[in-house]
Amino acid sequence: MHYKYRITKYDPKNRNENGAYLLDDWTAISDIGKVFSGKCLTKKEYENVENNYLFAIESFLTEASIEHLTINSLEQGSEFDFVNGQTVNLKETLEIAKLSLREEIWCKLSINQNMYIHFGYDYYMYIGVSKVCRETLNILPNKGLFVESFKSPYL
Repeated sequence: MHYKYRITKYDPKNRNENGAYLLDDWTAISDIGKVFSGKCLTKKEYENVENNYLFAIESFLTEASIEHLTINSLEQGSEFDFVNGQTVNLKETLEIAKLSLREEIWCKLSINQNMYIHFGYDYYMYIGVSKVCRETLNILPNKGLFVESFKSPYL
């Protein structure tokens, strides 16, 4: 994998020398209704950010011409029907991503050595792809997302 990124809503200029984010900001769907830096997180604001993350995934997949990913290291409750080793299409990938962002499941998504998507704590997303996706990288800042060169800690 040649191109590895950490994609977040967190501006890197607000990190300390150890990489810790310094501002008071929400990190999970469970924070809806709580106040951060004097502003209450609404469901609408949460969903807007979540949709931007889903847009990022769809954009990377489309630009890299990847139609399917495989579920690995799945952790989920009995209410979901996903299984380890299952191949998922774009629609299913976005559903899994939404559930992961909402901390309802956890898994790794990948396709051979061509791409991976991992979700970390505190609304961190890691994407690795074998093809440079310039169009996606140029669009994401307009969606309020920050892209940093960064290897997933879940590899």
